[in-house]
Amino acid sequence: MIIRPAKEIEMGTVRELAEQFNLDSEEMPVSEFIVAEDKGSIVGFVRLKDNRTCFELTSLGVVTSNRNLGIGKKLVEAVAKKQPDNLYLATIIPDFFTKLGFKTVKESTECMKKEPAWCEGCPAPERCVIMKYDPAISEF
Repeated sequence: MIIRPAKEIEMGTVRELAEQFNLDSEEMPVSEFIVAEDKGSIVGFVRLKDNRTCFELTSLGVVTSNRNLGIGKKLVEAVAKKQPDNLYLATIIPDFFTKLGFKTVKESTECMKKEPAWCEGCPAPERCVIMKYDPAISEF
């Protein structure tokens, strides 16, 4: 498996998967995506979005048949190594990210204010938390 920057030709696949997984699929510049490729196929992806005052790890997805193989962890690691400072995310699976060096942030930051539009289509908006990466507790 290879973790690498996405190519423009792959963005149709990434968009289809993001929609299938109910992830953000609007305004998807190729420069913000990292993919996991296995045997010539995209098996996962993640987005590092520049929100001007911070960076956001978003749209992390792994093809269902390839889950629980460490692909998500490797994608998060690639983003954390690329931008270890001022890195945030919003998630309904905080336990996954806690193991990778993220801590729940109790208050919204200017960069990561929970907006009602975020919750549209989310299967569990009441579980959504904002987290910040802390390199000191990361296993990377």
